[in-house]
Amino acid sequence: MKTKTVLKALRGFSHVAFCSGLLLLAGGCASTQYGRVEACKLTDPQLVDELMSVERELGIQSDYRSQLLAIDTSPRPVVTSASTTYSGSFNGQYNNANQLSGNFNGSGNTTYQYTDANGGARFGQGLAFLINASKTAKLENRRKAVLIELSRRREARENRERITREFLAVHPDVAANPDLLTACLLFTEHRTDDPLAQLQDAAEIIRSLPKDRWIGWVEAHGDPHYPYGVVVGSYFMDTAWDGHTLSGKGKSSDGSEMTLAAQKKPDGTLEGTVRSQTMEAKFSGRMTDTVLCVDYKGTESGRPVVGITKAFRRTEMNDFQRVSSSIENTAHSTFSGRYVGNGKSVVNGIEQPYQISMDVSDFGDITFTCTCVVNNQQVAVTGKGNVDSDGNVVVQNEFGEVGHGTISGSVLKAGGENANGSIKSYFAAQKQGENASGFDVSR
Repeated sequence: MKTKTVLKALRGFSHVAFCSGLLLLAGGCASTQYGRVEACKLTDPQLVDELMSVERELGIQSDYRSQLLAIDTSPRPVVTSASTTYSGSFNGQYNNANQLSGNFNGSGNTTYQYTDANGGARFGQGLAFLINASKTAKLENRRKAVLIELSRRREARENRERITREFLAVHPDVAANPDLLTACLLFTEHRTDDPLAQLQDAAEIIRSLPKDRWIGWVEAHGDPHYPYGVVVGSYFMDTAWDGHTLSGKGKSSDGSEMTLAAQKKPDGTLEGTVRSQTMEAKFSGRMTDTVLCVDYKGTESGRPVVGITKAFRRTEMNDFQRVSSSIENTAHSTFSGRYVGNGKSVVNGIEQPYQISMDVSDFGDITFTCTCVVNNQQVAVTGKGNVDSDGNVVVQNEFGEVGHGTISGSVLKAGGENANGSIKSYFAAQKQGENASGFDVSR
């Protein structure tokens, strides 16, 4: 009976020690998603992911501590051995079979040796508590660093927005070219971290741009983390027309030289090739008086690349104000008015109809609103664009998606799709007050 009790106690010791060991190992594995990267070097999305990761790991550490506390490691003595010392007199005799028999008169003293069956478990639990506390402290420090960095960036953006508002308020000529300003800032942002100096550099570039110099940026697509593309570079390009042939030469912000060659098709679209030391891509798109927007697909350093390139140039007005030019105004005023119609978007094969209302100004500027019903709720998407004197249309919604089209007679048709064709959208709109005879959204 005593032997069974001892073995049971020893098995209990092994189980508790094993559980403590598992928790100890588990507690030592806690890590965050970007724990090896300084908070200041993380992107905005990575900072948010890291904060969520820290909070999750803190919860795990709390669970570890609760499980460690739940383990019973109270002292549990177990007899491991015993010895007895006798004192007194003994009268005995042996028989022929060497059996001893006789009488004993005296006393015996038994000494027992004990051990604590939970001693090892208490040691493991204590060590696990120390590691758990260390992990928790590190996570708390990481959370503090991430929150400080998020706060610093928020303050920096608010400061940048304030400086930008004040700068544009006193420089209306720059404010009149917001897309070109964005392109110039992207091209010069590597020169200085001072937002005011960046604005001043960009304004100087805008005011001194040659007539046929375009400044733009490149958006890469195909990364599921950036469904609307991510800016991967900026450039300037000097272009020249020779009949229907467009040629260009420029330089990217990293110093790479670029060349461009394209042909203008009968429908007004451009098709051509752009090359640099490491990249070659075919592109198609449109060029208006001030906007160049094309889709491209090719290779860079042997790897496939796909995306959108946007470029802008300075408007041909001395003071950048919306001053009427009789010839230009007459050319665009033939398209001005309100256009109302229907369209459909196709996302991964699922169609969604929508209504569109567009306003075209006398200067060719376009604003529009698309409305549709999703899950019994009305959803609105806004955007802007422009039309050149030939009726070529470029539009862009608030999410950055770009479409191309034309105005023919009283009907405006446009549409586009993303780089891999999984998202498409096309519409047709009738100019109000004109003959609204049948039209559809087919290309």
